[in-house]
Amino acid sequence: MPVVELVIKPDGRTWAGRAADHFRALMDGPRDRAEEARRFRRQLGLPADRPVIMSGHQAGVWHAGILAKWLAAVRTAAACGGEAAWVVVDQDTEDFTLLRVPVRDAEPAATDHAPAEAPARAAAIALAPEELGRALRSDRPAGVLPSFTPHQPRPPEGTRWALAQLGPRLDSIAAALAGHVMAPGGARPATAAEQLAQAVRELIGQAHPGLPAPRLVYPTRLHATDLFSVLTERMAAEARACVSAYNDAVRAHGAHGLGTLLMPAARQAGGGKIELPLWRLDPNPPALGGRRRVYATEDGGGLPAPGQVVPRALCLTGLLRLAACDMFIHGLGGGATPEAGEAGGTGGSGEAPARRGQAEPDQHGLEPGGDGYDRATEAWIWRWLGRGLAPAVLATATVTLPLSSRAPLRRADLWHAQWKAHAAAHSPGLLGEQGAERQKRALAAMASDRSRPADQRRAIYERMHELIGAVRRARRDKLDEYTGRAAELRQRLGAEGVAHDRAWPFALHSPEDLDELSRRIAEALGAPGDA
Repeated sequence: MPVVELVIKPDGRTWAGRAADHFRALMDGPRDRAEEARRFRRQLGLPADRPVIMSGHQAGVWHAGILAKWLAAVRTAAACGGEAAWVVVDQDTEDFTLLRVPVRDAEPAATDHAPAEAPARAAAIALAPEELGRALRSDRPAGVLPSFTPHQPRPPEGTRWALAQLGPRLDSIAAALAGHVMAPGGARPATAAEQLAQAVRELIGQAHPGLPAPRLVYPTRLHATDLFSVLTERMAAEARACVSAYNDAVRAHGAHGLGTLLMPAARQAGGGKIELPLWRLDPNPPALGGRRRVYATEDGGGLPAPGQVVPRALCLTGLLRLAACDMFIHGLGGGATPEAGEAGGTGGSGEAPARRGQAEPDQHGLEPGGDGYDRATEAWIWRWLGRGLAPAVLATATVTLPLSSRAPLRRADLWHAQWKAHAAAHSPGLLGEQGAERQKRALAAMASDRSRPADQRRAIYERMHELIGAVRRARRDKLDEYTGRAAELRQRLGAEGVAHDRAWPFALHSPEDLDELSRRIAEALGAPGDA
């Protein structure tokens, strides 16, 4: 089944120009800011002489919506003469040990062109040893866990792969993982995050031969950079100002479940504890965990040893957009909602510190008030440091597997049908009775007229409901049709949810569908199809 949906916001044809503009403004701006960015990029293994287009995700074999960010970063970098970089969020504890795959009951054998009638359902198969899953659940991130020998993919007992071609594709995932147990160069074992990232890069290279691969950035190594050291020391020294700005930003922008940080209401003698947006990674963690929250005292103390500190979500995005890149590509989890506008933004470019009370800039061209890590990150850095960030944009896609011969049902179709079934009971116009609809609106306006006596308004209100009731009785057939349609779609959506799921690992999709995704992204960005 082809790509169902591609979301690129704002207009992808502007991305390369905006990234190039940000790079020029940053490097031609204040000398200290330009040198800060050059040094930081070099220390991360990134080029300092051309734009950097960045995106990223947790370590794992993720779905095609995440692949869309990777492809968009590579295409945009090629279009502006820059370099793509991918952040492997290796300080995160998302479980990569299980792979979600579609299966069917083991009845007739499936073929590529004629799936058996047994409905598909999702199953989780083990990709890595269970002890790694336990470690992740104990808050030990992928960046400190060892590489592993992958399990050979097998369908759960009593099931078969929902499509015959899934077996070889799952074998390719296992083979790629097995080929990266050692770190690049072979001098040491890889971490689990490195192994997953290198395997994913290989799988994408197989699907898109000739497409340049992004450079990989690992947050657990940020402690070796000067900028991260400077910022964490400043966080500790200005803990109250830093965290106050952070909490205000999170409250203002409702960043997808992000919580505020702990901070005493008033300054405490002797140094009260203030939670910083950092994790402490214990090199020898106890059995119950490896990540710890970081607290500073009012007098600036409490910061762990540099090699043990890594940024949390907003801190990571803020740091990278501050100096490591010239455009950051989010997905739906980090960017503003896809309904946001597409007007061009200004982009952060190392401008002078803001005056207190100055409005926060719109740096990614999405409408004010948008939610997401983008907004909260920008607001926090602006309020605390008075600095703008590289522009953020949004890319995601929905690609499905051919698990059903029926056209996919959108959840929006169900919502509309449910709304119509409910609204029609109160809106004669939806039942085809336009004259009654005009009467209802006129009566509603009269009943709302507070210059009329209360008893008169009550009588008008009752007349309006008598009118609505009469229409309901006369058009019961239409109401039943709407109600039945909503019930039918609700039942279909439940049955088809798996068949039209977008979250299968990207490597399970056909080469043709992945080619189409790449082509459509190139078209949306106004970039050559063979970057």
